Formats: sequence, structure tokens, C-alpha cells
Amino acid sequence: MKNSINIYSVLIIVLIVSSCDIINNDIKPNEGFIKIISNNDFDSEYYAEDLIQTSDNGFIILGSTHGPSSSYVWQIPYIVKLDESGTVLWETYLSSPYVNPVGNIIHTGNEYYFFVMHETTLETHLIRINENDGSTELQSSFDNITYPVAVFQNSDNSILVQGYDNFARQTIFSKLSADFSLDWSQNFSLNEDAEEILINHISKNGKQYPFFIGESDDHFFFNGLYNYTFSLVFTNKTDGSMQGVMNGFRYDGAVSSAQYISGNNFAFSIFSEGDNYIFPNNEIDGNSVSTIEGLSHSPIPELKDDAKFETASLTVNGNEVIILASTTKTNQIKLYFFNSGSDELLFYKEYAEKNPIEVSGIIETAEGGLAILARTFVNGQFSRIYIAKVSPENLY
Repeated sequence: MKNSINIYSVLIIVLIVSSCDIINNDIKPNEGFIKIISNNDFDSEYYAEDLIQTSDNGFIILGSTHGPSSSYVWQIPYIVKLDESGTVLWETYLSSPYVNPVGNIIHTGNEYYFFVMHETTLETHLIRINENDGSTELQSSFDNITYPVAVFQNSDNSILVQGYDNFARQTIFSKLSADFSLDWSQNFSLNEDAEEILINHISKNGKQYPFFIGESDDHFFFNGLYNYTFSLVFTNKTDGSMQGVMNGFRYDGAVSSAQYISGNNFAFSIFSEGDNYIFPNNEIDGNSVSTIEGLSHSPIPELKDDAKFETASLTVNGNEVIILASTTKTNQIKLYFFNSGSDELLFYKEYAEKNPIEVSGIIETAEGGLAILARTFVNGQFSRIYIAKVSPENLY
């Protein structure tokens, strides 16, 4: 396999933006903005989970919050709708028993949905969002999927859900059809108790692990708990049966993000005992067994220990660009832009604020720019949701 990038051998382009609301410059509101979703409840923490751009060029943001009045340790689902200039149109909090919202937001037809967990049974529920007023209703329930940790919408609008069975000590990997009926479900044994890991992750009270799901031409894949470690598991698309795996190193090292390119090629990142590595164009054979320890890599020292990564792809002048976004040791956001299918780092950008910011998601906007979702700390201590919409002109 190819070595990871040496990021210091390429041209550096740095963009620093700072504000707490709409950028006060010559950019039109529908072209770009920065917004912190404010709240006067200083005893509660807010977390950014996912975002999606709506047909009116606004955004729906899925978040969560936890305060002293919250039951047990679970997170309360929180949804907010912004218009194209970043103005808040409505916000909604879900009530008991729905807790622990799971990104991604699902968009099918003209409707938006997200998954949550039942606070006592641990079962998975699908919630529909009314885009007009923020009201919600229960769409479907899945009693065979507990501890939901990741969701993905496939190219055919079917849905993959990753959960965990704490009694059988198995990851649950399920496929739902576009009408939300269950197509199949497969279990992957961890063979040891991981409930404490799950509770600490879901409640935000411990280490955050990179649970995610994806799709390649030949496989579905999930990043999660399997065979005594945190692993990237590849499955058959027809029935979810296992095809291959890239093993991590117990729970101290694993793949932290993966963006499929083509064939067996991926742009991905890994964490290992605090260090972080980027592989912009490497092969992963989804039909074989491999390990992250077999990769040649050089660490990226400016990133936080075991940093979270988010990925996206953009089309620029007819060429596909892969973006990997993460958070630096100084609590700013760094985006690495690669020419898709190569090791070429085109440039990178840093987004710096006077308050710390930690990346939670990135998406391409309808205008060809980016929307960056993050968690920020107002006055260095109050955890709030942050979004930056970047126009194509300012991005490149």
C-alpha cells in the first residue's frame, strides 16, 4: 500500500474566519454565513450530530443536549431549521422516551427522518420531521435493533443501521428498504462485553468512537465492534453476510473515516494510540482480512489525539475532490483537499474562531460550496452548535 501524505511538502493555503453570527463583509447572506445556535440555558450542553441542506437552500440541523434535569445519562434530541442566511426558523426538543439521536438525517421523497433510541428498552425508532414547523411523529420502530450508533442512506434510498446487542455481545447490522421495512439483519460477534464503551460513547461521557457506515460498488461496510476490537467490516450487499475486515488494534487504534473512491480505492484516516494518519488513495480489499498495523504511515502532529474525521466529495471544474476534515490541537478546524484517486494534496484550509470549535460534519451545498457543522464553546465553556456556510468563491 502507498504511504500516507507528507502534508508539509505541499502548498499551504490558510483561510481564517471569525465571527459569532452572520459574517459582516460583502458576502451576500445566501452565499455564506457563520452562525452559533445560541441558548440561555447555561447548565446544558449542546452537541452537533448532522446537517442537511433543504430545497429552499436552508438547513436542518440535528443535535442533542444534556442538562441537569435530563433523565439518566442520555441525550435529548434537538432539531433546528435555518433559512439560507442562517436565521433560525424553528427549533424542537423531543420528549421522553426518545433519546440519543443518530446521524445521518434521512431524506426520501419530500420528507426528513432521523433515528433515536428508546430510553429504557434501548430499541431503535424512526422519527419524521415536519419541515414547516418542526413538529415530529413516530414513523417506525425496530425492536430487533438496540443501541443504535450509526445510520447510512444508500444510493438506492435503502437504509443501513448499526446497533449493538449487549446480551449477545454482537454488533447488529441491518438493511431497511426505502419504505422502512426490514430487508435483512446480520450479527457480528465481539465476544466480550462492550456495554460500558457504548454507554460512554452515546452519553458523551467518555471516549467518542468513529462508528460509521458506507457503500462501495461491491460492498456495504461498517466501522464498529467486531472480534475483540474496533474494525472496518465489509459485507455482502445481498444479505449482509461478512466478506472481509480491516482490523484495528483493540480499542486504541482503528479506521476513523472512509470515503469510497472507486474499485478497491478509498480515502481514509486512522487513529492509533493518540496519533492520526491520512491515506488519500489506498486500496482496501473488502474480500480479505487486513489490519491497520500493516499500513505505512507518518503521523499528522497538529491534530488532536485520536481526532474525529469527517469526509465529503466535491466536483470542482469537472474534477472530483475529496475532503477530510478534523480538529487541531488548538481546537480549530482543518480541511485537507485531495485530488480524488491520487495522493495529491491540493491545499488545506484552517477555520479559526476566538472560541474553540470541533468538527462534526461537512456537506457539499447546492451552490457548490461547503457547509461545516461543528461544536463550539462560547466563552470557552458553553457547548453550542456552530455552522459555517462557505461559498465556492471563498472555498477555492
